[in-house]
Amino acid sequence: MVDKKDILKNGYVIVKVTVSGVRQTHRLNVVREKESRGDFYYLTGRHPIPENEMVRLAEELQLPVKSRDAMVFPKGKMKKDFIEVRIEPDNILAEVE
Repeated sequence: MVDKKDILKNGYVIVKVTVSGVRQTHRLNVVREKESRGDFYYLTGRHPIPENEMVRLAEELQLPVKSRDAMVFPKGKMKKDFIEVRIEPDNILAEVE
């Protein structure tokens, strides 16, 4: 079982997916989108994946999976659970004498 932190660190994960009865190997890349509250991350691949397989992958990996038509989240999770909040340093004002 691949750990969620390892997937985010590596930037991808290799998974086995059943498409039309054929077992295939897919590489899912981590995509980070800028949001107002931080960076939203999810997994996506080059080829379409059936929704039932997307649900299985989202549950196994505990990360959202996006295909052309849909985005699937793990059970009980929402988009806000996958936003990394950006913490910007406070501006320090210095006086010049």
